[in-house]
Order: sequence, then C-alpha cells, then structure tokens
Amino acid sequence: MDERLKKVTTIAVGVLIFVILLILVSYAFFSTRLEGQEQIVKVGDLDLILNETSEGITLDKAIGLSDEDGMNLSPATFELKNNSGTAVD
Repeated sequence: MDERLKKVTTIAVGVLIFVILLILVSYAFFSTRLEGQEQIVKVGDLDLILNETSEGITLDKAIGLSDEDGMNLSPATFELKNNSGTAVD
C-alpha cells in the first residue's frame, strides 16, 4: 500500500506542476500585445525597437517554393534600434 501511495503522490505532483506551467504559459501568451509596425522589447536596461519598413514576411503558397523562386520575391525589410546604453552582440 505504501508503494501505491508514493506512485499516486508522484503523479498528482506532476499533474499539478504541469497545470501550473500551462496556466503561466497561457497567461504570457494571451497578455502579449503586438500592435502596428513598431514593436518595443524591454528587458532590464535593454530597450530594442523593431520597426518593419515593409509589409512583413508573407508565407502564402511558400510550400514547395524553390530557392531560386524565393529569391525573386520582394524582401521583407526592418530596422532594429537599440535605445539603451547596453551593447548587444
């Protein structure tokens, strides 16, 4: 009976940890907002601004596209600014 209790406890703790992680990931996913062309990332002292200067990357009908045909498509361009004094490699 003691071995069975250990097994049930281990499974219950594992399920509890999984549910907590699922809730945290879901909260992070649904609380993220991306609006417009300019996206700002702030982590500590790091302040990066990503500004898409084109329409962005589109992958419509890109499956089975050869490299040569892909190179003939119009490129996506963007600008990345570092507004902090922290260097980024």
